[in-house]
Amino acid sequence: LLELLQYQSHQVEKEISNQPSNQIGCSHIALTVKNINQTLKYIRQSGGSTGNVPASLPGSTVQVAYCHDFEGNLVEIVEDN
Repeated sequence: LLELLQYQSHQVEKEISNQPSNQIGCSHIALTVKNINQTLKYIRQSGGSTGNVPASLPGSTVQVAYCHDFEGNLVEIVEDN
């Protein structure tokens, strides 16, 4: 279960900025996807940004990329074949 909230009332006006990966507290979430390149393309088309091209982990079939959603939240995208 993953609960995502976007408050429609009592909104706080704040400039959106990309979260750093080394902040104290919850820094990001990781999501496993079937196609990392397609997912990153969708994120860019939805107003987000990508931090790096998918990188392979040494000795593994896993590919990982970091991105920010349209609100600046840091998200790790993982594809494990």
